[in-house]
Amino acid sequence: MSCVYAKLFAVTLLSAGGSVSHENCLLQRTSGTTQEHIGMDGETCSPLKNQGSFFSVPLCVGTPAQCFDVVADTGSDAVIVPDCICGETPGAGCTPTDKCFRGTNTSSTFSLPAKTKIVSMTFGSGTIQAAVAKDVVSVGDFKVTMEDGVLLIVNRAQLEIPGAFEGILGLGIPKDKAVMASLIQGLVHAANHAPGDQDVFDDQLRTICSLMPTLCDHYLPLPHHPSPAQHGGGDRVSDPYETKLFLQQAKVDRFSMCFRDGAQTGALRLGRLPTSSPLQNIGKLHWGLNFQGLSVGAHTAPAPAETIFCGPETMKEGMETPCAIIPDSGTTLLTGPAEQVSALEAGICSKWERCQTSSGGIPSSVAFRKLLFACGQWLTKENGLLEIPSMFFHVKSGPGMPEAFELTAWAWVTETTMRLSDGSAEKVCQSSIGSLKQDYITQKNGPVWIFGHPLFYEYNIGYDLSTKQISLQRGQCEPCSTGAGPVSLNDEGGRRWPRASHGEPRVPHYDVNLPL
Repeated sequence: MSCVYAKLFAVTLLSAGGSVSHENCLLQRTSGTTQEHIGMDGETCSPLKNQGSFFSVPLCVGTPAQCFDVVADTGSDAVIVPDCICGETPGAGCTPTDKCFRGTNTSSTFSLPAKTKIVSMTFGSGTIQAAVAKDVVSVGDFKVTMEDGVLLIVNRAQLEIPGAFEGILGLGIPKDKAVMASLIQGLVHAANHAPGDQDVFDDQLRTICSLMPTLCDHYLPLPHHPSPAQHGGGDRVSDPYETKLFLQQAKVDRFSMCFRDGAQTGALRLGRLPTSSPLQNIGKLHWGLNFQGLSVGAHTAPAPAETIFCGPETMKEGMETPCAIIPDSGTTLLTGPAEQVSALEAGICSKWERCQTSSGGIPSSVAFRKLLFACGQWLTKENGLLEIPSMFFHVKSGPGMPEAFELTAWAWVTETTMRLSDGSAEKVCQSSIGSLKQDYITQKNGPVWIFGHPLFYEYNIGYDLSTKQISLQRGQCEPCSTGAGPVSLNDEGGRRWPRASHGEPRVPHYDVNLPL
């Protein structure tokens, strides 16, 4: 979902004239003692619950612990839970019955700065305002006190998420100070040599500086905010905020994730990676893979060498990769540039005999989607989705040859039931491939694709924060509970029928003006 790398800023609230608003109430504090990290060496496993458009993981805040089912999101980098003040404030977007966190007079380890910081964050589903707090956070057997690292939602009126939303566990890539400094210097240099684009460079610089503000003292003036009168109670003074990763605070270097369908839980393992060969991350702001092309072929055959787009031959001078993939556990779909999405769907249609025939020998994206929608008329228990070709994405790590990874139709085709005018029900299918609201095209890494849930249904994805590596392993998605058996990630027999879709997809929000 997921991403917080839109324009992020923080403001400090100062009480005015002794008046107390719902925001000023956050200034009440309770004393708490700082605790050291008391996690375990080795591995801990937390179940991932299928919430339809996202997978959630249990996360607890405070003493005694108040626990929430939060989005496990590799596209974000903060710990976020709802504050009860949101439900008590008219127009803030929460209801009094929503599950929420209460710190003051409830958690003995909770505290807020003397001047409460309110951070504004934009996601694909909208914008939230959150207060920055300190408290104990635990996931699985790892527990740590996060100083100014817990974001408490005080307003979610602009957030469009149907159903319950209990927060986010950000599992994004750690920001490297040297890399960030280089990005900032590059933008400053570019701005000095392209004065006509000054506003564009200023916007990019402000966004990058919001991620690591301590590097930007010499480059940016404090952002302007409206006068106190415009806020109706309290001056707002700029105060940059740098998000904190739970895994870094808890000294966890490695984790892996895999999803399972329906009521079966997936698994988030902290402290362990899959055993497959790791791939080098190429992202500076996001987890990223060197995307060297996409091909379409039968799932029983080797990956075709011929690619539809993003092949090495598409690289231009100054580029480091032809394209890139962001593996994002908080995004429901596979999303990419609109033109490439159409080419992919037409390519699948051209290799799918039924689609070739129904399109009259002129395969297209429209013909592909139309045929999928009518799946109730042709899906059989004998063949099911096995007749639909797979897509193969080619990834390169270092100087070696690209390696092909398969995504079968089961990973990216879902079904639902449509009610007809006569009251009867009809089964329809749709693709989990979609285009971004705005194409994400980078200067050095070309077009960027966001690979969401289908990737995690097909592979156990491992992330290494220390080496900045990613691994993709097929095999079995082992549940945390010993009572439930593992689910094969490449079982043809059990994957003939589409997965059921539930609710609106969770879409990503990335600042497409920034590098990968």
